Amino acid sequence: MTAPAEGSDSIISSFRIIRATGGVTAFMIPAFFINLDQHTDRRQFIESQLAAAGFAAERIPGIDGDRLPDSLHSYFSPQLLSPGETGCYASHLIAWQTIVARGLSYALVLEDDVEIGTDAAQLVTDVTRRLSPGWDLVHMSEKPRTRRFAARPLESLPDNRKLVRYARVPDGAFAYLISNRGAQKLLTPVPRSAPVDTDIRRPWYWGLDLYGVTNPPFRPANFPSTIESRGGRSRRHHRHWLGSGFRSPQSFAFNLRKLGPYWWARCLTENALNKTCRHCYARM
Repeated sequence: MTAPAEGSDSIISSFRIIRATGGVTAFMIPAFFINLDQHTDRRQFIESQLAAAGFAAERIPGIDGDRLPDSLHSYFSPQLLSPGETGCYASHLIAWQTIVARGLSYALVLEDDVEIGTDAAQLVTDVTRRLSPGWDLVHMSEKPRTRRFAARPLESLPDNRKLVRYARVPDGAFAYLISNRGAQKLLTPVPRSAPVDTDIRRPWYWGLDLYGVTNPPFRPANFPSTIESRGGRSRRHHRHWLGSGFRSPQSFAFNLRKLGPYWWARCLTENALNKTCRHCYARM
């Protein structure tokens, strides 16, 4: 079991518990939201949404990439990630360490620039009841106006949503469910070579049993990028994107095993056809 980061006891004790008020029932779902101390506007924004949706959540103070806790230095190599990417990743590491240290079976992790649907708590509850034993992570967010990748539907959820397995995991780490086992896998003490949202898109690299939800009730809000304001994105990952599930033998084998031969072939075909159609449309 991974120990919490140095100084994390003081971080955990400084959490503020946000409880639903006004007659809204708080769902007993362990939840954390990441928020930099200076971003008081974002804190107020997400706290009000958490209360309206019925979550009781705890705040994790965000980490500055230029001032990492000593215990997190081994996770990051110089010049691989920008200060903004490093700080963002380190904040998620603190969340995972907290889940493991407290012995939580699972928890919902949110970034502070996410919009929360009023039915989000009920959906999370429904999802946890339908997951197979041994699950590690459920991707729960979606960027608007981005292309959607093919996925294998597993279970029907309320409001025309589905629990799925992805052929290619959507972008972003705004909202996700993670189990204790999944947190331990992502806390493996190896240097990080990609941003946290890219690493979550590489379940084969970490051995994650990963699921997703279509049309999720968590979406990014209209806030300026924290990563850009804290040092931007590393050029390395603009040239070499690591999140594709069809670009290495390891990812091929992983998707084939998780999706099954029929759905692996179907998703591959659908994604290829969609890409061709987009290119043809762009040339018109």
